[in-house]
Amino acid sequence: MNTIRDSVDKAIAISYESWVESHIGGIFAPLFRRVRVQKGLFSVPNLTFLDILDDAEENGIITEEQYLEVQNLDLVLTGRRKSDGAEVYIAAEVSITIGGSDIARAAERAAILSAAIGQPVEAVVIGSQIDDARAALAADNNVAVFLSPED
Repeated sequence: MNTIRDSVDKAIAISYESWVESHIGGIFAPLFRRVRVQKGLFSVPNLTFLDILDDAEENGIITEEQYLEVQNLDLVLTGRRKSDGAEVYIAAEVSITIGGSDIARAAERAAILSAAIGQPVEAVVIGSQIDDARAALAADNNVAVFLSPED
């Protein structure tokens, strides 16, 4: 049953995801150069990215269910790490308050994307707040946490 509260929560989440996508360069500026959105809420997915996923599914590298999981990522980005200049893929889940399920989804979907493209993928959660227990969980699962800057 969809309540008014559910509708408001969904609208707030979509608005936040849109804000994050439009401010992605600033959020990732400390660690990455030239961050580009390959797949996002309001961007048209990069055709090369979609071709790679299609090929991975057709070749049995990932299943249809895994393909759909990657399609459900909030953001797929590419960027260059400042530390070594390497181009990397970034699988990001976005949530105002980062929870355990966001961390688990980011890790799982990054692993699937990594298998599909045949290279490592950085698992990331982006939000405005995270408690100490979830921050520790993210660290334990090798999921990077990026907190959106205050405007």
